[in-house]
Amino acid sequence: MDTQPIKLAYKKSLVAFIDILGFSDLVNKSSSDPEKRKKVEKIVNFVRDIIFVQEKILQPDDPFYLKVSFISDSIVISVDIPEHTHDQHLLNILKYTGSVGLSLLALGISCRGAIVMGNIFHHRDSNFNTVVGPALVNAYNLERTVAVYPRIIVDNSVYDLWKNTYQLKKPWMI
Repeated sequence: MDTQPIKLAYKKSLVAFIDILGFSDLVNKSSSDPEKRKKVEKIVNFVRDIIFVQEKILQPDDPFYLKVSFISDSIVISVDIPEHTHDQHLLNILKYTGSVGLSLLALGISCRGAIVMGNIFHHRDSNFNTVVGPALVNAYNLERTVAVYPRIIVDNSVYDLWKNTYQLKKPWMI
């Protein structure tokens, strides 16, 4: 077991926080209801599979590798933003987060979330996983206070990144 101290090195990242709505209640009922247990198993296996599928395709040092953590009734997804942001980083997390939401919906489960840009420490290895940072707190707060309904929102920093990356203009600007 590696007991070396972990250095908390925040990285500027795109961070998605997704709350699986009703999952805590489902888990609580799953100990006495076999149907609820099967639904919990489907969700847990789904999240495990999305992590493993990506790990078969990409290596952790690939700049497009998404770090994914499943914590209680929430999923946290992050991707580091290199110094020169490539539009694929943004598209990758938007596509991945959207597919998680749609896949959960196909299982009959709603979700609510937020995608932000900011500093995070997202460490995953075989023995220890941790996610901490201002971006996670920001995404969590936006999910709770702004998203309100089942949907995944993007904050202004992500919208500005999108707009600048694609040099989007308002519809009335030519």
